[in-house]
Amino acid sequence: MKRSLLLLAAAFTFLITTAQAQTTAPSPIEKKLTDSVCITLNKMDVSKVTNKKEAVALYTQAISLHVDILQE
Repeated sequence: MKRSLLLLAAAFTFLITTAQAQTTAPSPIEKKLTDSVCITLNKMDVSKVTNKKEAVALYTQAISLHVDILQE
């Protein structure tokens, strides 16, 4: 029983370590775009959004205002 538990703990630790190694940090352009879109969304009136279609339209509008960042 102890051996099975030890093996399970070792496998879990290995999986956690592997998963952490595969994550990457966002590039400076991705970070700049994310920050710009978030600032724009904070300035928009999201209280009037009542369904998914309106939310997608608002998000698309926020991204389209900063599409020039993708060309950098």
